[in-house]
Amino acid sequence: MSSTASTAVCSIEDGDPSTRNTFAVRSLLHLARDRPLPSLPDSISDGLVRGQRGRCNSRFLRLLECENNSGDDTSCVCFDLAYNGVELCLKFSILRSGVWSAQHCPVTEFRQDRIDTNGAQMLLVGSKFYMMTTLGYILGLDLTTASLFTVQLPDEVRNSTTRKFSRGRDYGLYLVGAKGFQLCIWHSDGVGQFVLVDTISVREACGHLNVQKWEPRDGHSAVELVLVGDNAEFVIFDIMASEIVCCIQVRNRVVEKVVERDLLDNEISCAITMVWPPIFPVFDKEVNSESSDS
Repeated sequence: MSSTASTAVCSIEDGDPSTRNTFAVRSLLHLARDRPLPSLPDSISDGLVRGQRGRCNSRFLRLLECENNSGDDTSCVCFDLAYNGVELCLKFSILRSGVWSAQHCPVTEFRQDRIDTNGAQMLLVGSKFYMMTTLGYILGLDLTTASLFTVQLPDEVRNSTTRKFSRGRDYGLYLVGAKGFQLCIWHSDGVGQFVLVDTISVREACGHLNVQKWEPRDGHSAVELVLVGDNAEFVIFDIMASEIVCCIQVRNRVVEKVVERDLLDNEISCAITMVWPPIFPVFDKEVNSESSDS
């Protein structure tokens, strides 16, 4: 299990201090040195033509999966997203063997609120990048051909705000939507339409939890999705009226209470997935000796 890590480095040039970010690949469950990444590619013109005012930009990195990185565990993609309320540009460059590829800048018409675009769920699956939209589809980017495509959402969740997707086997997608107290699970090969594969009654599955309040206030969703695991093996959801966050194992319908939100004292919490039980690192004698000498 690895992730990209950013470090702020301060340097002084001609008497003036400046700060820049350096990036590295960090192993989360093993004691290993960070593998530094070369400097990110310079940002070039984003290619947006219309609606020059009110644009927003963001840059982020995503690690390539093992099957697509030719054994190089530092292979990753640098994305630059530019959006102006009318068009969307997804610039990207791929790092392989320590060298960034030429940047590609596919542009598409994209009339979505900027807040929804900034907060959209994004996922890299194999050589395809996906972004959830409020326009009735998932926007896809094929890194191999630098072309954009769409995956239409099922009618049942087209206008829903309680939906999440995750990667599936063979680079497909799973989509989970909540309607009332029912969870619906769809599957797609990542290009074609979604097919309904399972439905779950939250009230039935959580019957043993002694939930005191089910019905939310008017206009509020009964269930909010927090996270969907790979292959939709589990779903973490929030019973809004009772402020109870639960996790359900989809295959056997086993539900466990994760936390009661009122105990979090309004702190922000984020769900993550990891190997369980965790494998804690064993300190290497050589690394320890170097640390003690420094």
